Amino acid sequence: MLYRVPVSRPRINPILAVWLGVLLLMAVIAAIVGGFQARTYFDGEKVTAVVGYCETHQEYSGGSRHTKTTCHGHWTTSDGTRHEGTIPNAGRSDEGRQVTLRALGDRVVSGNVFGALWPFALTVGALAVIVLILVVRHKVRRSARRAPADPVRSGQSDHAP
Repeated sequence: MLYRVPVSRPRINPILAVWLGVLLLMAVIAAIVGGFQARTYFDGEKVTAVVGYCETHQEYSGGSRHTKTTCHGHWTTSDGTRHEGTIPNAGRSDEGRQVTLRALGDRVVSGNVFGALWPFALTVGALAVIVLILVVRHKVRRSARRAPADPVRSGQSDHAP
């Protein structure tokens, strides 16, 4: 007589759950940052900023050292207000030059779409990876449930011991 053992729902792998949680948290943070940058890009006005000076300094992260350059300058909005701050995506070669930005008051973002909206690209990518992992995991488990039982493991082999 054949007895079927009910298949309990498999638990999620704790390591996978942690990584999916981290990925989801990164996506949420990128979406928040992206929201501010998108608002500045779409609601802001196109301005020309003058790169005044750049500072280069060493940064230490993850046990390694790298050089980072931060440029500062000023721009004037359409109401005639002069603003000063950090100029995104500018380097030493831009000192004294004019660069195009999108400004909303004191906040500025890069004048090109990808430079301004990279957090959204990161968010979409992270969410796509999460969905892909969950879909593949679901399909693998579904096919495993539908696969016929292995006769050797279930004791139904034609060969007697």
